[in-house]
Amino acid sequence: MKKTSALRYSVGMFGGSLPFNMFTAFMAFYYVDALGLDMRIYASSLIIYAILDAIDNPIYGFLSDRTRTRFGRRKPWLLAASVVFVICFVAFFSPPSRLEGGAFIAYFIATMLLVQTVMSMIQVNYNALLPDLFRTVEARAKANSMRQAWMFAATILGVALTPVIAGAIGYPLTAAVFGAVSLVALLTMATGIHEDPDYRNYKAPAILPSIKEILSNRKFWLVAAVSTLYGAAQAILLAAIPFYIAYALELDGASASALLGTVFVTAAVMLFPWAAAVRRFSLLAVWRLSLLLLALSFLPFYFANSLAVAIIGGFFVGAALGGIVTTNDIVVALLLDEDRERHGQRREGTFQSILNFAARLGGLIQSAAFFLIFILFGFASGDNPGPNPGGASRFLLVAIPVTLMLIAFIVSLFMKKDAGGKEERNAVSDN
Repeated sequence: MKKTSALRYSVGMFGGSLPFNMFTAFMAFYYVDALGLDMRIYASSLIIYAILDAIDNPIYGFLSDRTRTRFGRRKPWLLAASVVFVICFVAFFSPPSRLEGGAFIAYFIATMLLVQTVMSMIQVNYNALLPDLFRTVEARAKANSMRQAWMFAATILGVALTPVIAGAIGYPLTAAVFGAVSLVALLTMATGIHEDPDYRNYKAPAILPSIKEILSNRKFWLVAAVSTLYGAAQAILLAAIPFYIAYALELDGASASALLGTVFVTAAVMLFPWAAAVRRFSLLAVWRLSLLLLALSFLPFYFANSLAVAIIGGFFVGAALGGIVTTNDIVVALLLDEDRERHGQRREGTFQSILNFAARLGGLIQSAAFFLIFILFGFASGDNPGPNPGGASRFLLVAIPVTLMLIAFIVSLFMKKDAGGKEERNAVSDN
């Protein structure tokens, strides 16, 4: 088969991450603080989405695995979903000004669900391509490093710089610009991939037996649990920093950009020493260490009383994030290899969709976190932030992520030291 350029594949990460990171980081701040949506409605909407994700992710993965076209299994889905995703993303940040009350709430929930469910379709197909297009650990490590570099570039632009850009031109226009850039990147990726036609030699997987076999894999549950807890902690980090800057430190959006930029620039730079650590030590050992360090790195935020101290905390958080990003996708790829060898099935889409569903259950954790902010601190909205909004934002940014990451670290200890067998040892030597 014609080889796919790692650069062409990896740019898709930028295309998906740029708008989705803005969406994840600022949907709460934009709708709750700027537009006055009640915190309880926002938290409830996350529960609705988690229920939707329970249905759509496995279906997307199953349909993708069973697709048979001359263009491949994943490309048709990626091409169609990319266009729909950008349209929904721009619509989410552009609510008509005439909407009020129930109509406004309905618009928020509908567009939020559309953005997230179409993004699920993109993620399932895009992530399933990594082990399919790049068959060796070395090739996967190269492609994954490139796409993570694109991810951090998108995060710096879509998260760290959004407060400054949106402050100058507004959230709707910012979303339109990001959406246009995203569409170009996604279509560049989708039109340049060349799938291995070998999948046609495998029987199309049946959904129920596939789900049963995947869920019977103990390693899947451990990795899924860690991914869910880490994903929830990261989402809370992105959502909490704008509140933390505004209410705990009482600073402006430019300060939020500085703090977020510190986190993700540091994470990008730290990819290289973490990769060196993987080559010298064990993949699983480095994975566990990064989980523990991320838990501890949130603590400086609680004591910070200035942007300078908060930026020091951001440096520690970014350093730990770099380690998780370096290791987590390779751990997942090894599980996919093991599943194919054990069951003789090419079902990367179904596997990724179930893993994505498990990770998206972090939305329930996120929902619970925002409910806690309302219950404990009375933070209802930007119009009614309660008596101690600074304490509420510190609790959201520190107490909850620390707890989640400590649990993730404990769960990771149950992975067998030789998880992945021969493949894990090769990952250590080749990555």
